[in-house]
Amino acid sequence: MSPTRRQHAANAFTLIELLVVVSIIAVLAAMLLPAISLVKEAAKQSKCASSLRQVYIGAMAYCQDNEDQLMPSDLDAASGPGDLFWFGTLAPYLDASKKDDTVHGNLMVGRSVLWGCPSFKWNMTTTWSCGYGMNFQPARPSNSPLLTNYQYDGLPVAPNGYGTYTVFTLSRITNKMTRPLWGDADMWGLNGHVEARHRGKASVIMGDGHFELMTRTRAHTLLNNPATP
Repeated sequence: MSPTRRQHAANAFTLIELLVVVSIIAVLAAMLLPAISLVKEAAKQSKCASSLRQVYIGAMAYCQDNEDQLMPSDLDAASGPGDLFWFGTLAPYLDASKKDDTVHGNLMVGRSVLWGCPSFKWNMTTTWSCGYGMNFQPARPSNSPLLTNYQYDGLPVAPNGYGTYTVFTLSRITNKMTRPLWGDADMWGLNGHVEARHRGKASVIMGDGHFELMTRTRAHTLLNNPATP
């Protein structure tokens, strides 16, 4: 063997050495993937929290324009327009555009902070869910003193047994620090439909405007009675 060939042979990697290097790279990648996943999930949580805070700020602006009253979570008029969900009412106060959905008869809003949870599997044909739900009984466990009748453009609303066609005055709602108002949900309503999308927890904005991550069980407990320890 010539000196040049012997020199190349001495400098070359053996198969075992290459396999060792590949194995080390694979181990390092396996160690880094969970950390990368955590970073991505933290970014999703942060975006979701930001969107919910903007929803809350928009709702407070709506209250200022409507004698301190929250919008109804779901309005099904007995005649005239179809269902009007809270996000349709809130859209003008946020970065959303509105349009009529002639297929479903529901008021749709364009993609915006209303569809702000990156972990929500959004579907434009699902007109009753934007990924966030509104607490449609925000005076539990005692609703009756806070209810007032609501009409949309002078049209009577359809009969309802859940209190969703009523108006709640924000200043009279109690336990604001522990009462969820909006959060991750698979329906327009938060009650009974909380979704824990962020590592087993749901993003929730409370009555006083602060953000929390909580389990589905805890969220439903506070929705039923925010005074629960």
